[in-house]
Amino acid sequence: MSQDKDIWNGVGGLKGRIKLGNSNWAIPYYTDIGAGESELTWQVFSGLEYFFDSWEIGLGYRHLVFEGDDNDLFTDMTLTGPVIGISFGF
Repeated sequence: MSQDKDIWNGVGGLKGRIKLGNSNWAIPYYTDIGAGESELTWQVFSGLEYFFDSWEIGLGYRHLVFEGDDNDLFTDMTLTGPVIGISFGF
């Protein structure tokens, strides 16, 4: 047996990158918060990136919280852990 439900929320956030001097290192950050059909949803992320000529690699940590209503398929969810990523530009 499976159940489906769409949940709509309005979300606003902030995303950016702090470059560390004239080096190829930077600190990315992301945060958002929202609500609507859920009581509250929010997340924060930060890490460390290194830039090469046409690509970059990063390692970070993310914490995401979803607080649902009692009528939802699930009421609360928290995801926390490390993130690794590679980005290519062309």
